[in-house]
Amino acid sequence: MRPDLSRNHLLRRWATLAALALTMLLLLGSLPMATAADTEKPYIVDFSPIDGAINVGIDTVITIEFSEDIKSTNLVNHITLKDDRGSQVSTDVSYGNLSFRAIVTPREPLKFSTSYIVTVSSFIQDLAGNPIIEVDPWTFSTTKERTPPSIVATNPTASQADVTINATIRVVFSEEMDIPSLQTSMVVHDTLENPVIGNTTTAVGGMAVTFNPLFSYGYGETYRVTVLKTVRDLAGNSMVNDYVFTFTVQLEQIPPRVVEIDPLDGDQFVNRTTKVSVKFSEPMNSTSLAGAIVIQDPDFEEVPTTPQYNADDYTLVVKPDQPLEYQTLYTVIVKNQAKDLAGNLLETEMSITFTTEKLPQAPPVIRIRSPPDDEFTWYEGISVPFEVSADDPNDDILVYAWEVNGELQEGETFNEFIFYPEPGSEGMYKVEVHVMDGITAPVRHFWKVNVVRTTPDENGGTGTSTFNLAYLAIIVVLVVIFTVLAFSYIQLMDRRREILARTKRRLRPLSFKKTKPVEKPPTYEEMYLRTDSVYAKKSPEFKPVAAPGGATVKGTAGADATTTGTVMGEAPQLIEAKEVVVETAKVGPYATPAPELKKTRAPGVLICSKCGKKAIEAAHGRLWCDTCGFVE
Repeated sequence: MRPDLSRNHLLRRWATLAALALTMLLLLGSLPMATAADTEKPYIVDFSPIDGAINVGIDTVITIEFSEDIKSTNLVNHITLKDDRGSQVSTDVSYGNLSFRAIVTPREPLKFSTSYIVTVSSFIQDLAGNPIIEVDPWTFSTTKERTPPSIVATNPTASQADVTINATIRVVFSEEMDIPSLQTSMVVHDTLENPVIGNTTTAVGGMAVTFNPLFSYGYGETYRVTVLKTVRDLAGNSMVNDYVFTFTVQLEQIPPRVVEIDPLDGDQFVNRTTKVSVKFSEPMNSTSLAGAIVIQDPDFEEVPTTPQYNADDYTLVVKPDQPLEYQTLYTVIVKNQAKDLAGNLLETEMSITFTTEKLPQAPPVIRIRSPPDDEFTWYEGISVPFEVSADDPNDDILVYAWEVNGELQEGETFNEFIFYPEPGSEGMYKVEVHVMDGITAPVRHFWKVNVVRTTPDENGGTGTSTFNLAYLAIIVVLVVIFTVLAFSYIQLMDRRREILARTKRRLRPLSFKKTKPVEKPPTYEEMYLRTDSVYAKKSPEFKPVAAPGGATVKGTAGADATTTGTVMGEAPQLIEAKEVVVETAKVGPYATPAPELKKTRAPGVLICSKCGKKAIEAAHGRLWCDTCGFVE
């Protein structure tokens, strides 16, 4: 190997190693150097306006410069601006990362001549999380305003011609005004230069002033409003000149209406001395109200009244000159002749009715009495009628009671009473009537009747013996007629019972001759079943009885009975009962069904016609019931 080749090879190797070492140095140099952790707290370097600054412009912004970069999130809540009343001002906050500066911009211009406080919260942190060093709030004051106030709006507007008679005047200023200066800032005059009396008030925190007239404006009149230049804004600036405008009141064309009437329509038990009041919707012409309201009684007669109009509440009061009648229906009519101040007639005529109070409770009054003499002579054995005619002021139901010598006559509750002195009862009698309404004390009246024995003569008596004899004859005739009718009825009933009994028992043809008396029916204790009956056991549902007519009775508990044998002669040999239907015998001397047996029941299922319970047949065509006894 040649020496020059080995040397070149070593040089190339060393050059490569040097390049690698240089590259490693460059790479190591590009890595960041390890530093100590940041624990230093940020602080405010500068701010404006400075603490205590005055005459600051109302459009100023607040600038705060920090010592290092801080976190810009939520700065709007950490930097606040409030006025001297404690009201927070809405702001926007912007922050510059390179300048470390925060700019607070109010969203609206600040107020003139007002102190503001800037507060920075200790929650502000730098990028390492260190909180800002706490700093005390600082204040500044804005400059005074130099612009004079002006009026920006009025209501009514200038020269307006349709203003209502009670309109409120309103003036709006360009800025907040000094409230004490507004109290006497507005005056109003009519066309005759007479001042309008009213109240001045402020509104919208001093931005507006209103004027309310105490009385209505005149229809069609023009009024002048003057706002004096002495009014001041909060900075003390006054207006340059007085502000003057005019308006004209409308010509009214709306008819008035009745809005309220007292008493109400249909009211009852209204006091007799009540006043009728009618309230209108607007001020009325008092002259047109004379005779506009009338009160009529049920006969359509007008009640004399005295009217009185109250302009404050547009109410017309009508008072009757005399108290009204008790419990009477009255009609109130409001005529459409009533006019408002503009001459418009009432919209519609209207009417209402009311009823006065009831008459105070009063006792009955006896109007007529008969006999008319309170003391007179009468005769024994002759009836004397008494009668009274009474009425009740309250229409209560009347009841009457009659007494003779203090003894109450039972059943005599009407207004008539017949007094009959028995023969031989001469003497003095006191006949008294009591008229009662059930509420007040009874009203009484009495007669003194001197009953004598002698009958009245033909010339002056009130009754005769002939009259009493006629009555007596009529009574005797009626008694005789009644007796004959009763006897005839009894005879007819006896014949009817006899016919029924004979028909039921198949007896010989009915004879109108008297029959021999029948055997007396057995008593309840004597009734029992015959011992020679083909049935030895007694029927459980019947007490022991004798089989009527010599019949043989078969009874079974809970079932209808079947009768066999002969019943008072040649009765059917077999009668079978199926509930209420009876079948006649198939054999026997009778070729046709016995008509009296068609609708009868077997003896075991007979029913009592009075109580509806089971009964048994007894002698003489009668039934025996345990509850009612013998029944026809």
